[in-house]
Amino acid sequence: MNIAQDFLDAMMPVRAVYARTPEEFGIQVAIQESDQAFRTSLRDQIIGSKSSGVILTDARIRRGGRLTVGDRVYRIDNVIASSVPGLSDLKLERIAGATLSVFDAVPHLPLDEEIEIGGQVVAAHINRSVEVEEIDGSGVRVVVARMMIAIPSAAAVGLGTGDKVCVDGRTRSIARVMDDGVGMTKLLI
Repeated sequence: MNIAQDFLDAMMPVRAVYARTPEEFGIQVAIQESDQAFRTSLRDQIIGSKSSGVILTDARIRRGGRLTVGDRVYRIDNVIASSVPGLSDLKLERIAGATLSVFDAVPHLPLDEEIEIGGQVVAAHINRSVEVEEIDGSGVRVVVARMMIAIPSAAAVGLGTGDKVCVDGRTRSIARVMDDGVGMTKLLI
């Protein structure tokens, strides 16, 4: 029985190719990607990155190496000893490709409305009033009502703060783009 391998297997790892000159070899890695708003564990706070990974401890895996998973490429910014003996946590930066979801929630969500992004119609779930905390112009924390739109992450590639979406026939600016790590991206309007 190998507790580290059992933990890794439970995290649904994927096959990746690790490369750092002159080495290149295959490994198993469990990758998680999501906006900090959806990452609340102590581990996530320590790693402090939108992308992280877990691997079986391997002295060959070092900072500056790259992991390739299909068309996605991640740079390893740090290798951290895990609280589980035999595992290492990776601070990753995705440098190519789209988000890798841990679970695809898209088929399970009611995408019952449509918005327009860059001339393309996108299925969405719209919550027209969500209370969020913001800092106003004078530095005071205030609670404001905003619109929150959930769309498939595949439709959100390249979207950022200030980009425009058309909702209910009105063009609106995106205040924040948040990837939840399960195939959906939340747009705060």
